[in-house]
Amino acid sequence: MHPIDNLHTKLQARDVAEQQYQAALADVREQLGDKFMLSEVGYDMASGSDWTATATAEDMSDPANWRAGDIVECVDEGSTRSLHSYFTNGMEYKLLKNDGSSSFKYMANDGEGHFADNASFRFIRRP
Repeated sequence: MHPIDNLHTKLQARDVAEQQYQAALADVREQLGDKFMLSEVGYDMASGSDWTATATAEDMSDPANWRAGDIVECVDEGSTRSLHSYFTNGMEYKLLKNDGSSSFKYMANDGEGHFADNASFRFIRRP
């Protein structure tokens, strides 16, 4: 087999594996629901074992469990003008600081960190 053909075959196998990974990841996220975070998903290609997943027992709907770096979605533009000017309903934002209060610091539309009420956000994922 020509080296280019061999490379092409390996690339196709990688693409199939990636599609299987994404499908399994979507299934696990659907099964776990919004209250849990997927912490690890893997496939052992050497053994050919099934997909495995472990979920944390953390209730990710509770902002107390969020950490700096987590990705959240704005679910309420709020009634205050300041929240509306920095955050857009339906957009994802990075949590910059969790100080244990009811307002955390998030990376806003202007590229700077701004504090906002945690009730205006919902957890999406932990990178």
